Amino acid sequence: MKSYLKVVSVLIIAVFMVGVYGVSAGPFGGKGMGRCRGGWSSMGLTDVQKDELAEIVEPFRADIETSVNALGDAAAALSAAVRSEVYDPAAVEAAFDAASAEKLKLAQIKARVYAAFYPSLTDEQKALMEERAKARAERMEERMEKRLSRLDDFLGLSEE
Repeated sequence: MKSYLKVVSVLIIAVFMVGVYGVSAGPFGGKGMGRCRGGWSSMGLTDVQKDELAEIVEPFRADIETSVNALGDAAAALSAAVRSEVYDPAAVEAAFDAASAEKLKLAQIKARVYAAFYPSLTDEQKALMEERAKARAERMEERMEKRLSRLDDFLGLSEE
């Protein structure tokens, strides 16, 4: 069970760091980091499922940790390049490419873990995952609409 907790903590860190790169607030409002809503830890997994998940994730732990650290560095470099006083398109592109490469590595790991573990889920757990995916997509759409609306308000482009 301790190995399960270690695996879950590494995955939470990975999700957190992906959030730093992919879900940060823009200059026109927002609350910044998104929260992890759900995940494997809230799926009501049995002890057998937890052990199986830990076994699936274990070979990826070092890669996850390396990519999470590299993604943090790349996200900081991207932020610095974007906020530089002097526009340097090559620096922005290089920083973006580095962050994207690490994000892709983490997405590939997540996809492999998901594909390996999904068959072990009950029908109820699978339905819950689908529900959460739909809710996540709706929240993302709402967030984007709010951000665009705040940008329009900021720039005085609102139709009011």
